[in-house]
Amino acid sequence: MNSTTPVAAALTDAERKRNRFYCITACCFGCFGELLLDSSAIIFLYFIALGSSDTLTLLQTSFSPLLGFLLPIPLAGIVAKFGVKKIIRTSCMIGAISYCMMIPAPWMGEFGKYWCALCCLTYCISRPIWSGGWFPMLTNILLPEERAPFFGNLRFTYSIFIGLAFFIMGFFMGKNTPVWLLQIFLAFAALFSWLRWLIVSKVKLPGHIQSEPVNLKKALGISIRNAPLIMFSVYSCCLLLAYGSIGPFTVFYIKKGLECGDGLAQTLSVVTIAGAVIGYFLFGKVIRLIGTKKLQIGAHIFYILIPL
Repeated sequence: MNSTTPVAAALTDAERKRNRFYCITACCFGCFGELLLDSSAIIFLYFIALGSSDTLTLLQTSFSPLLGFLLPIPLAGIVAKFGVKKIIRTSCMIGAISYCMMIPAPWMGEFGKYWCALCCLTYCISRPIWSGGWFPMLTNILLPEERAPFFGNLRFTYSIFIGLAFFIMGFFMGKNTPVWLLQIFLAFAALFSWLRWLIVSKVKLPGHIQSEPVNLKKALGISIRNAPLIMFSVYSCCLLLAYGSIGPFTVFYIKKGLECGDGLAQTLSVVTIAGAVIGYFLFGKVIRLIGTKKLQIGAHIFYILIPL
């Protein structure tokens, strides 16, 4: 009992089970919009249909990692002030509105591609807001022994859900996808973001979770003086910089370099999700077989060799 957070310990088994179901379902719906932006050909094709340059098309892929680097520190104070559920639901609504705002871009003429880029930027702002409330909320609804199985089920489930959705989308797209079909996909992303907003509201928390006021200056000073944390942060930034570019550049290469049809480009983008599903399935077995250190070294070797 002492190892649990007070909120998680106060919830019954049935309430925690129901919360886990709501969280996994919310993540499935919400990750549709996130991966539509990161690991799908849809946004690329939409920008191309709007007459966007290659530079602007690729520029929008930088919004998410850039904001993910800049916003977490100020968001810590915001989450502490307003509470996790309010922050999470605000993020969901920003995401839904952003995708809705992308839909009329083809009717805006030359300005449409810049409007769509602005909407992508707005959506990407919602992502660190979501993360800023999501993980603190999970801390308050999961017992320590429930966390590892929960995250395993979460990642496996949403990867299967998104992979199937993207595969079906690729099946209907054909060689040259009409703009109206791309707009329908964006409308689904908006709908799913709204459904995530609705489902998160059902997660049971015993009232507003009060947090101590966050002294950002003091917290930042403590972090800077923590040398291992700084080294790990630099390592993570470099790794994400390399890893995060693989998906967008691969989709761009498939479409512009290999000149594949739209449907094939979208279907091939499912391969990254399929790889994630296999990785989540094998992770436990591999780490028991060779250990964490050898797994990390081997993974980094593959990071280097595969793009070659």
